[in-house]
Amino acid sequence: MVFEHSNYRTYLKSVFLEKNSKNPKFSQRALAKLLKISPGQFNLVLQGKKNISEDTAHRIIGTLRLEEKEADYFCHLVRLESSKTAESKEFIQKKLEEIHPKQDFHTLALDAFRVISDWYHYAIIEMTQLDSFKPDPSWIARRLCIKKPEVEMALERLERLELLKKENNTWIKTNEFVVAKSDFYNDALRKFHKQTLEKALEAVEVQDVSEREFGAMTMSIDPTKLKEAKKRMQSFRLEMAKFLGKGKRIETYQLAMQLFKLTTGKK
Repeated sequence: MVFEHSNYRTYLKSVFLEKNSKNPKFSQRALAKLLKISPGQFNLVLQGKKNISEDTAHRIIGTLRLEEKEADYFCHLVRLESSKTAESKEFIQKKLEEIHPKQDFHTLALDAFRVISDWYHYAIIEMTQLDSFKPDPSWIARRLCIKKPEVEMALERLERLELLKKENNTWIKTNEFVVAKSDFYNDALRKFHKQTLEKALEAVEVQDVSEREFGAMTMSIDPTKLKEAKKRMQSFRLEMAKFLGKGKRIETYQLAMQLFKLTTGKK
């Protein structure tokens, strides 16, 4: 996503990496051809030795089908690289800040997420918000039904990644929400989602229906709507987290949503 970048070159590189991950034969030359830029010129652009024009920027926007705000953001990134004065750079930077969607969550880089991909790291972060929280690894281990050494290692990792900090002899979380996402295959994310599903299976067996909410809906859909559906699901999760986080905090819960294809066989 273009909003994750403060430089249009890194965004173009991420576009290439995403396409290459889906098709290893897709080359930098192929992307240049797709964007209607000569391979030599495109290579210079990625190296920072040449800027693209606004006309080229608009062509890229059309080819990559960026939405209105994304297109505006991309154009301002291009203008920022070409601006000559401190005043113009400051003006463009302010425009970028205005366009950028304000986030209530901290986006965690995938290489950092890999270090804390086990489910209990995020449970520990949220447990610090409990009214009854105790910064004692033994207490945390008992509440999560895991081993004390696992808690001690998790606390060390979370502090190193600045997702928790020690203050007044207790642990404080540093961001309202933490997310990690990728639009293509990632082992760490796959591991986390599998563990979440396993915890849900446990809950079905041991938790009373008054303590949980499970539901499923089967439907036939138009796959072209999936991109918008994913955005709506992401917004709902954030909205629900804010709603449930108000008031007394007695227990730590996990909200998981799955939307997946059932008709996977041959047509």
